[in-house]
Amino acid sequence: MFKFSVLGLLLLAVTTLSNAQRHVTYTNDNSIFITIEGDSSLYEYSTSEMLVRYNENTQKIECIIHVASLLPLNNYSPAVLPQDIFFAANYPELHIQIEAPEEKINAGNLYTERLDRGIGMFIQNMPVNITAPVVFTPDKRSLKLATTFELILPEYSIAIPAKYTSMLTGRVRFAIQNARSVEFFPR
Repeated sequence: MFKFSVLGLLLLAVTTLSNAQRHVTYTNDNSIFITIEGDSSLYEYSTSEMLVRYNENTQKIECIIHVASLLPLNNYSPAVLPQDIFFAANYPELHIQIEAPEEKINAGNLYTERLDRGIGMFIQNMPVNITAPVVFTPDKRSLKLATTFELILPEYSIAIPAKYTSMLTGRVRFAIQNARSVEFFPR
């Protein structure tokens, strides 16, 4: 009898511990393209190392970009420009949060749809909140999303380093395509 009680208690403890440690992991191999507009050219960068996950507490899709992973897409884009613009020495990651379409998921209306959603991020520790169209595409137990939005950095009190002020307009375009969030659908 004592063995069964201890075994039952142990099983209950393991189950409770595994539920308490349950978290949604990030997916990898998601791409983002960042274009920094110059006076005479566009400086383009990309990384396929963006991490994406759905945060149940905030009901937002979170994207994390390691600034150092952004690589130039052409020969004339300075490799260090993103690190300098986003102050990677102090803020090595860009965090983007996109409002998830909870009302659509809960209602069972899951089909490819373009919705205006709130997008929040911090650049140089300054909050940026905008609304932009996001395309959501369901795929079994995940959700794919794509969006493109632009910011003009000085409008958000984001400083452009002095060595770039003569060559940049301050406009930055972010393009996320087919980012995938797993275990999106609520239980």
